Amino acid sequence: MIKKHLLALTLVGLISSPTYAADTFTGFGLGVDISSSKYSTFESISFKRTTGLGLVADYGFDFGGSNFVGIIEAKVKLNKEKILNDRYHHIEDEYSFVSGHHKVQEKIRFTLSYLQGYRVTDNFLPYVKVGYSSAKLKSEDNFKEVDAQSTTYDSEYASGKGKGLLYGIGFKYAATKNIELGAEYARSNVKFKSDKFKKNTFSINAIYRF
Repeated sequence: MIKKHLLALTLVGLISSPTYAADTFTGFGLGVDISSSKYSTFESISFKRTTGLGLVADYGFDFGGSNFVGIIEAKVKLNKEKILNDRYHHIEDEYSFVSGHHKVQEKIRFTLSYLQGYRVTDNFLPYVKVGYSSAKLKSEDNFKEVDAQSTTYDSEYASGKGKGLLYGIGFKYAATKNIELGAEYARSNVKFKSDKFKKNTFSINAIYRF
């Protein structure tokens, strides 16, 4: 669904409709962001796609009145997402094995990014972005170890911040002088304790430009 929205918004942006003054995409903006993300580990374990809802605040500026536009952007994702939900079973030898359930949940995520765009037309701005993300994470690992003589149950819990870099591409379309619609693909790498995650995200957003 998100991918279809990306394509539709791209076509809207490329088909030039109303044009506005060349100061579009500049100044302060506030809006909402809806995302569809899929997580995986660097061991190629992949998980179900999740949906996020967040708030966006940004400030856009051009370079000496040119069509090059820079945007400083902050996003906060508000809802919880389950990053990892892994059930495992390892056979140690013919007499013992270990099985368990490892879960990691992302409670909230904050990102700060820089977007570098070029105003192709007065109302269409493709861009690339780089940024930094910090998320509040909680992990839980419940496991069982069985050998020839005994069965042992144990649990481990951890919480803290997962941090990493992100990069992506996207575009913004000025539907009116003050209303902007956008779509984006971003990838981020996050490290938390001994876990490393990759996150691929498609998102759409709406911004009110003051």
